[in-house]
Amino acid sequence: GGTLLFQVIANIQLPINQFLYFVNGKYTGEITQQREWATIEVSLDPGPQEITFQFTYNPFKLQVLPPLPAGAVYIDDVYIVPIADKFFDGFESGDFSALDWTIAGEQGWVVDGTDPF
Repeated sequence: GGTLLFQVIANIQLPINQFLYFVNGKYTGEITQQREWATIEVSLDPGPQEITFQFTYNPFKLQVLPPLPAGAVYIDDVYIVPIADKFFDGFESGDFSALDWTIAGEQGWVVDGTDPF
């Protein structure tokens, strides 16, 4: 399992158009008017997944639509972060901000090689 992340900007307005996304055929979310780039996160179960993005013009089949532009959706920077990577927090990251650590004390770090394991 892990998290699907993607950036999106959208000119969407019901009833003119609609943008939905699905995981394995199951409705997962909807993007509405999004004028600035935003990051969307979608949780994924372990195993193969099918992600579907669906843009629909006139989803309600109206005979007359308001005089607005047709709209568009732009998706960028799509990737999956495995759970093991999402929760990594250690010396290599430069800080310990990923998990809720309780940090106390004023002493500096000391390297002690007398009993390394």
